[in-house]
Amino acid sequence: MSLIKLSICIATYKRGNYIGQTLDSLISQLRDGVEVVILDGASPDNTEEVVRGYADIYPAIRYIKASKNSGVDADYDLAISYAQGEYCWLMTDDDLFSPDAVSTVFESLDGKKDLIVINTEIRDVSLSKILISKNMDIKKDCEFDKVFDSQFVLRALNHLSFIGAVIIKKTRWLERDRASYYGSLFIHIGVIFQNPILEKIKIIAKPLVTIRYGNAMWTARSFEIWMFMWPKLIWSLPLKDISNIEEICPRRYHLSIKKILEFRALGAYGINEYKKHYKNLRPGFKKIIIKTAALIPIIAINAFAGAYCLLLNRRAKLAIYDFARTKDSNFFSKTASKIVNGCF
Repeated sequence: MSLIKLSICIATYKRGNYIGQTLDSLISQLRDGVEVVILDGASPDNTEEVVRGYADIYPAIRYIKASKNSGVDADYDLAISYAQGEYCWLMTDDDLFSPDAVSTVFESLDGKKDLIVINTEIRDVSLSKILISKNMDIKKDCEFDKVFDSQFVLRALNHLSFIGAVIIKKTRWLERDRASYYGSLFIHIGVIFQNPILEKIKIIAKPLVTIRYGNAMWTARSFEIWMFMWPKLIWSLPLKDISNIEEICPRRYHLSIKKILEFRALGAYGINEYKKHYKNLRPGFKKIIIKTAALIPIIAINAFAGAYCLLLNRRAKLAIYDFARTKDSNFFSKTASKIVNGCF
């Protein structure tokens, strides 16, 4: 048997209903030089039973169950520590591999590249409807000398919020600070964008993973994550000299009235979020608007958001899909989603 070239590292927690589908999309692609490492963060459901069923049949699949859940960041770090491959693919536990994902990646593992970023397709939670056919709108593979290349950051930074897009050389992962990013929910971003600089980067244009959109376990915390945690992380990294970084990830994203209203339409922003994040904001007109937004009836702002997107912003497919899936969705948001995405 050949040496392990690629370790597919999956950190999982309470995904017994989904991880089997992930593995089903992968097992036909297993080959010499590829292993699957599944780190279970002490799932209380049937995740262990499901995964062991595959591990008993396929020797390339290794299952490790932790004694406690240490959080997604620490669990991915631990999964990589068990990996034997030269490269580690940090895959998710509810999404699917495309039929040629492993072979396509395998062809790029030349030992010289530090990082490979794969493109993705985004579907609805049932996987029946395509919402975005290519999350990175690029036509062909491209390569960069270093991770701090402004063109790489422009094309890939927001896409990299999805950890399943990351394939990194194991030695480069282990030589870098990881513990500082435990609890950030995006340990891979902290690892990628730090010194020593990662070199020889490749983006694969073809979507190799199908994302099951809307199934994230942290959806209830989405306002705090995207308005505060993500921008704080990005602006803590040595990216300030990258051209257009303010456009890619505004530093004061949490003060965007448009985004606050969007989260209100989703039912993710309300008076509790206002008290937690904005109560001590300096008095002024903006603070009044932010507080008012927390009090607008969700059903009204949801209807407005659905109608607005349908009439003026049909390209916002993911937002339209989200508006239609909230418990306060209505005719306008559901109609918009049905017309634009074919959902509902």
